[in-house]
Amino acid sequence: MLRPSVSVFRGEVSLAKTFWLYFVLVFLVNYLIQPIFALAGAPTLVGFVITIIFAVYLPLILIGVWRSAGRYRGKQIWSVLARLAAASCLVAFMLVLLPILALLVADLPN
Repeated sequence: MLRPSVSVFRGEVSLAKTFWLYFVLVFLVNYLIQPIFALAGAPTLVGFVITIIFAVYLPLILIGVWRSAGRYRGKQIWSVLARLAAASCLVAFMLVLLPILALLVADLPN
């Protein structure tokens, strides 16, 4: 069961499949499902759990995209654009995550 996940992380899956299926589609599903749960009146904990799962998943899949792009043997532009998208997403992710972590650390008792 973990075999496909490990293969994607290692960059052994095609760039197209890694980028469009494991990165873009999962990214879109995550951001479409969150408001649906909220509008349906689901407990806040559901959204929180989904966010945590995605926060763990995202860096792993970005590494997979990066590695798959490095193995890609087609037109170089696709490899460059995939790596640019992965790097941009990682920077955006860190810009969101770091302030949250700073708030959590600030609330820790001395």
